[in-house]
Amino acid sequence: TVCMGVTLLQHDFANCLGLRKGDKANTLGHPKNTSKEQIEEWMSLSSQICQNAEEAVGVLNDLLNYDKIQMGALVLELNAIPIWNALEMAISEFTIDAKVRKVHLELDLTPLATGLNIGRGRNIKASRLPAGVRRCKIVGDNIRIAQVLRNLISNGLKFTKEQGNLIVRVSETTSIRKKKAKTQEITLNDEQQIALNPRGQVIIEVIDDGVGMTPEQAK
Repeated sequence: TVCMGVTLLQHDFANCLGLRKGDKANTLGHPKNTSKEQIEEWMSLSSQICQNAEEAVGVLNDLLNYDKIQMGALVLELNAIPIWNALEMAISEFTIDAKVRKVHLELDLTPLATGLNIGRGRNIKASRLPAGVRRCKIVGDNIRIAQVLRNLISNGLKFTKEQGNLIVRVSETTSIRKKKAKTQEITLNDEQQIALNPRGQVIIEVIDDGVGMTPEQAK
């Protein structure tokens, strides 16, 4: 119900913004005293609400499958995930929360930008990554990967004081590239088979200014 309601809101916002060509609603123009930027902000917020609702359904399904976890019968649902976009989306979910808490939240993709002249201290978006990196995907369970990222970022915000920093830094290993890795055949959740050329591993670090854990807690 939540997703359906927000989808209807998004549809109306899109009409007001003139995003649907040929739709008669476009001739109505913008509501009085409402700027295009405001509508775009509302549309972005509604997208976040819808996405969080869908992910909450995924978490609920995990709880309903708790018996499978106990029996060791839980199977990961493999998908080919555009990981850079998924990371940007995960960060965007917490943008408002970070502003409220006065915490600087940033996705650092600069370790992936080999060969790009971006200047020291400047970050880039996934769309500006080198083509070879930008096209890479990882194979994994997108719901559970998103859940792990969300938990780490949420905890980082919770324990970081005002004016603190929370950086999600992303890099990759290169050891596999030096070898002639064989093409791997993988069956995805929808029974689709894909052939992959292994490139390496993605390393995601969530770095915050919180108190951290003691060595005993980390065990």
